[in-house]
Amino acid sequence: RTIVSHAPASLRAALCLEITRFFTCRPLYTALCARTCYNCGKFGAYLYVPTCSRVCFRCFTEEQKFLPMTK
Repeated sequence: RTIVSHAPASLRAALCLEITRFFTCRPLYTALCARTCYNCGKFGAYLYVPTCSRVCFRCFTEEQKFLPMTK
């Protein structure tokens, strides 16, 4: 209920990507409540939906493991 009220776009993204079969709402809620990047510990402004974890801009755009497709 809290996710629907405060972060409906995150839930919508998880449903559209059909990854809700891999995790429940609890990890999504935990990630939304987190403040730090899963990778480096700095402020995590973004939700990396495939792993349901918080990431910062630098890690999201530069770290190979957060790129869904490689060049």
